[in-house]
Amino acid sequence: MEERCVYCGEQANTRDHVVPSSFFPKPKPDDLITVPSCYDCNNSYSDDEEYLRNILSIADLELDGKSKDIWIQKVKRGIRRNNKLLKELSDSLKIRDAYYGDLYLGKRYTFKANMEKINRVIKKIIKGLFYHHYGRRLSKNYRVGIFEDEQVPEELFGLLEQLKTKEIGEGVFRYKHKLVTEDKNNSVWSLNFYKNNFVQFICYTGNKKYAKDSKNQND
Repeated sequence: MEERCVYCGEQANTRDHVVPSSFFPKPKPDDLITVPSCYDCNNSYSDDEEYLRNILSIADLELDGKSKDIWIQKVKRGIRRNNKLLKELSDSLKIRDAYYGDLYLGKRYTFKANMEKINRVIKKIIKGLFYHHYGRRLSKNYRVGIFEDEQVPEELFGLLEQLKTKEIGEGVFRYKHKLVTEDKNNSVWSLNFYKNNFVQFICYTGNKKYAKDSKNQND
């Protein structure tokens, strides 16, 4: 039986790394995850993946450990050559009061990231991990959603706190996941990169109709 692309369902003719191999410093770890993919899905995200990797490296203010390795090996030189990204970051760079929950962190340099690019990559990662762990593509009637900080239900934080953390590349990428209903397409996910506890993506997979109805009820 021919393999299908885990992202679009077309015939797979290559393998895609979940998470992108470019997120990991040299030497590359031997526990990288790959999934069946078509050529277009494997390659059409490259610019957005590079953007997310660069943003995550910059966002790690301490630049310690693996994120420092990525900064030195790839990001610093790449940003200098990418005039468009350099201008985008410099135009949005400001000194602001920074908080982690109710904890005041002082004055920090912050910038406005392109969330459309970031969310596109995060959703792709979730679809790849879903296939890797559950052995099937996410149904076409279901979607990947990403919570904003103020939207995450308290009970979801409690659930994720109890789950075992999985790691790839000695902590370059850490994540948790769980199916949450009898419907095996409903799941929750927590993603973390470079052990930066200030940047965490809380995501879910859910029925498109249900998500739409819930949005309409909240409008």
